[in-house]
Amino acid sequence: MVNEAAGLAAYQQSQQAGLHGQEQRLLIRFADVVKRVVNHMSVQAGVVMSLDDMEQIGLIALLETLRRYPGEPDEVVRRLAAPRIRGAILDELRRLDWRSRRSRQKSHELKDAERTLGKQLGRVPTEPELAEAMGIGLDEIRQRQLDYEAAQPRSFESARKTEKLSRILLSSVTT
Repeated sequence: MVNEAAGLAAYQQSQQAGLHGQEQRLLIRFADVVKRVVNHMSVQAGVVMSLDDMEQIGLIALLETLRRYPGEPDEVVRRLAAPRIRGAILDELRRLDWRSRRSRQKSHELKDAERTLGKQLGRVPTEPELAEAMGIGLDEIRQRQLDYEAAQPRSFESARKTEKLSRILLSSVTT
């Protein structure tokens, strides 16, 4: 009885090792899908999350896709994996962001309006110009700007420099 249990355990262990080896080969074979998705997303998300982190999340999503796909993976897996990888990275980015989806949308609307109006005017638009163009009040513009700024990661040193610069500018305006 003991020999049968030991034999069963050894068999299961060898099966597990073979499965892990096959998964590793498949991950290497389809790793270019992860690289392509991460490179595409790094333009927008590279500030918030490192490329290594995005690649790790992408590899986990790829592995989950490979485990769900029956039989020997082929080119169909590439098409199935890309949106899953992108979705997994986006899910992690959303998890890291403290803002609600609506708050993010409002920030994007503000930045889009700022770019559009800036192109039309040939300069950076003022808050009242933005408020008029967007059809909202100045308080709402300022709140959206605060939400946007709060979401931008900055180092402690850059925050201190910005604070010093603000104090200098304020003192020159008040004197």
